[in-house]
Amino acid sequence: MNFKVAREINDEWALGFEHYAGFGRLNKMSNSSQQDHVFYFVTDFERKGFGVNFGAGCGLTNASDQWVAKTIISIPLKW
Repeated sequence: MNFKVAREINDEWALGFEHYAGFGRLNKMSNSSQQDHVFYFVTDFERKGFGVNFGAGCGLTNASDQWVAKTIISIPLKW
């Protein structure tokens, strides 16, 4: 499960926060100490459909990595 809250700065840039959570398998959820929770500060850039999302995050539980950097590149596919 994840969620994102962002504020657009202009037509191309946005700043925000994201939270990613790993609860384990659907048929057997992990107990809270074994769940992965990471909170990110993110920036988004989008121009002509091409987008880049970059985030720096920190783990909130012992099961999470202490520090994490992530990048998501989006390219539109037009059929």
